[in-house]
Amino acid sequence: MPVVRTFILGSLVFMATAHVCLVSAAAAEPEWPGQWPCYRRDRFLTGFAPGQGRITQPEIKWRKFLGQWSTRVALQTTTADQNAELAIDDTAFSQPLPAGWTVPPTTYDLGGDGRQQRIDLQGQQATISDAAGKVLWQHTFEHPVAQYVVGQFLPGEAGSQVVFWGVKARERVVYNGGYCFDFADGFDKPQQVWEVEVDRNPQAPQLHAADMDGDGDDEVVLVTWYRAIVFDGRTGAVQMECENAAHRNYGYSRIVNVDDDPFPEIVILCDFVLHVDYIDNDGQKMWKPWEGQYEYSTARDEILRVPHDPIVDVDGDGELEMVYNLFNIPADGHWRMIVRDIKSGREELSLTDRYVHDIVDLDGDGAVELLCDQVPLRQRTLYSPIEIAQIRDGEYQTVHEFPRGRWLRYAQPLPGNSRSMAVDAALAVARGDVDGDGQLEVLLSLDEDQNRRAETLLAVGLDTDGQFAVKWKVQPPEQTRFAIEQFRDIDGDQRAEAIVQLEHRSGKMTSQGAAATLVSRRPQRGRFSFPIAVNLDNTPGAELLLQNSREEIVALSAPDAANQSPKTLWTRPGWGEPSTVGYKGSWRGPVATDLDADGQPEILYQDCSPTDLCRLVVLNADGTERWTRTFDEVPYADEDSRLDRFHAGRFNDDDVLDVFLTFHNAGKSSGQSLALDGKTGRTLWHRKYVSDLYPPGQRQLFEPKNDRGCFPTKGMVVHDFNEDGFDDLLFLALDYICLINGQTGMSLEPTPFLHSVLSDSWCAYCSPVTVDADGDGVREIFASASFGTVGALTLDWKPLWSVPSSYQTNPLSHEASVADFDGDGRLEAIVLEHSGDFVAYDVKSGEEDWRNKFEMTKISDQAAADINGDGLPEAIFCRKDTLMALSGQTAAGVQRVLWTLKLPGVGGPPIIADVDGDGFLEIVVCTSDGFVNVIGQSDESN
Repeated sequence: MPVVRTFILGSLVFMATAHVCLVSAAAAEPEWPGQWPCYRRDRFLTGFAPGQGRITQPEIKWRKFLGQWSTRVALQTTTADQNAELAIDDTAFSQPLPAGWTVPPTTYDLGGDGRQQRIDLQGQQATISDAAGKVLWQHTFEHPVAQYVVGQFLPGEAGSQVVFWGVKARERVVYNGGYCFDFADGFDKPQQVWEVEVDRNPQAPQLHAADMDGDGDDEVVLVTWYRAIVFDGRTGAVQMECENAAHRNYGYSRIVNVDDDPFPEIVILCDFVLHVDYIDNDGQKMWKPWEGQYEYSTARDEILRVPHDPIVDVDGDGELEMVYNLFNIPADGHWRMIVRDIKSGREELSLTDRYVHDIVDLDGDGAVELLCDQVPLRQRTLYSPIEIAQIRDGEYQTVHEFPRGRWLRYAQPLPGNSRSMAVDAALAVARGDVDGDGQLEVLLSLDEDQNRRAETLLAVGLDTDGQFAVKWKVQPPEQTRFAIEQFRDIDGDQRAEAIVQLEHRSGKMTSQGAAATLVSRRPQRGRFSFPIAVNLDNTPGAELLLQNSREEIVALSAPDAANQSPKTLWTRPGWGEPSTVGYKGSWRGPVATDLDADGQPEILYQDCSPTDLCRLVVLNADGTERWTRTFDEVPYADEDSRLDRFHAGRFNDDDVLDVFLTFHNAGKSSGQSLALDGKTGRTLWHRKYVSDLYPPGQRQLFEPKNDRGCFPTKGMVVHDFNEDGFDDLLFLALDYICLINGQTGMSLEPTPFLHSVLSDSWCAYCSPVTVDADGDGVREIFASASFGTVGALTLDWKPLWSVPSSYQTNPLSHEASVADFDGDGRLEAIVLEHSGDFVAYDVKSGEEDWRNKFEMTKISDQAAADINGDGLPEAIFCRKDTLMALSGQTAAGVQRVLWTLKLPGVGGPPIIADVDGDGFLEIVVCTSDGFVNVIGQSDESN
């Protein structure tokens, strides 16, 4: 039989029974006492650390800065041939920006009296303030409000009204709705004009205000799943409605007048389920003349990407076109820039191996230029050949190009009446008139030695001869990545200034054509990754491994008698596992395993090859390379393409463990799974879609719209469930629950939707924590889905129990921790709800053991351990900048906060390990000031 873990009175007891195995038992995943080798510590995702701590009065024992220095400089035009130098050292420095240099907030004249107000949303609360920040009105809604729109909805009113829109819930039904407020009688006498609800597929709505019927007053326009709805701005009644494409609206929408009548139309470009649409409007009804549907399924090998301003007359013919990027349509592995006439839907241009980021009139002649990448790979990489181009007489013409560069982009308001959740659509290429000649320059960076870090920042624009030339050239002390904060005429001299952030060590910055002024120099804030703790050198205590802010994997040892500060053992360029698949976000860090059962850990992480491809790297404990595997089909391209998960398991019959790996290379939901040989990295099997888990004759069971990419959306369990001597894989592929034979890569059980087993409402995004809930030696699955339900089921998909959830009680995407927290001999799972409550469920029965209320503000994932040595585990987590230990024992019906510790910054997910080798557990947490912190028992308490 496989190893079975049982939690008894807070201790972790290992029970093993004899089992005859046909394969070698030399390589098996170790139990890692006193260590924390991966994100949830063990292969069953419990988040529980065996052993004992003695922390009753916590303090930070040591900390190490793993961020880097961040420099902000202001750039202003000087004489073109003048060279300037700016000396920068590692001395903290900061000065306030001059008046007018801060970006002003968006304001509105809600009262119609010329005075400006700003609107802020935070959870369920909406706040209106005056220009000085004084609160004029504040309202707490029953449910969170996510967006608002300002318009002149009421006839005869001098000012404007505000419609707030948010997610709502009634019992288990999630819907959304809006509230219209008028402030004509003053902010102390607000009037709620109307309220409206939308209850059919209302997810991810995009809200606009526009005069859709030509009466001079605005209507409220909602673009949501499957349809667009126009509400009467006076009453909230539905005025017009049009069914849209038969799938999701995640992407970009714009209200714009496309034709010759006075009524605006709706243009939609979606980059999740891929389609583009045009909805016409005659003031009384809306209809869809055409649609471009590319891919219905979320499991795909195609990509659609939207530039910053996709609706423009790109070819100068007087008609608006939509411009966007498509990958692998048709299925040839190439990017194409598409130009489509909006009124007819006709495709006017399809240009292979081009990717357009932005479209802007640089020279002021009324015709636009396109700022593009040349993209020979399936993904645009960090640096590539870039070019400025034009479309004239239907032909694409390159005007100027750079062999290896990157357009510098930053968040800017979308042009026109637009809303977007499309990837990168809010990022505009930085442009401004640096020399006051009435023409725009653009900012870009160059990476000429191909190490994915820039040596040079350039401002490029037209010279007096009408040719593109370099106006600014800035070179930092070392290669870096530039981030643009502002690029506009800040001081009113008719020339654009830039505020640029860059990361580098001390030295001299040189500039030509621009003078650089130091604005600030300080350690960069922000957490860098989740740490792991493993013993690298066979001495007492675990070493820490994590990804620093310079995108390196670092191994640290604790201070000792010879070293009063932590020691860096080795450093390697690379990344760990991303926290979320296909999205921007933080990093989990590397993964440790023992592939060859020699008692020495191997470290798994990813880096980028010299040809911009993702590689899996396997290191020995001393930081030397064991083997690598380069993935030709996975270029490294930020969140759109990278490796995602890599964990060890036995998938063939040799004497080493193998590696289960997932990657995505076509944006969100494009993940795939592979099993790799642990000696060589060769592929043992590869599954692209969930339907690939079945023989060809059974794949028709999956309609294309219901197929999914075969990858764990969150955590996965690697374990020999069927007791054949090989590990198997258990995970949720979005909403399908998958149990896969690790040797063959085929499904062990039918693959149902989780909600078909546990709930009558949709369930997704779950880590299937796997424990023996009833002590019978067989594991069950505890599922805490961030959409849908909390419950437990067997490995053959029989439901044990489930708890219906509303929006407020819905579990968040935080990981649950499982242990016997109260010492009753039964396992509890602690779940964080959307309301901020921590709830402990009995894993066997589903009964709610206890509930502890917290304000829902930046609560991290939990870890669990007997941190104070009393024989019972505690839940350890960070709430903003406070580390907390929560006892499972009740005190007058309320769970007891054992202790708290104020941290120097916002804390990330903690881990628990014996870092100093004293036999007791410490807590390790990274904080937003750029440090990793080790917390132990205060010396004052000894």
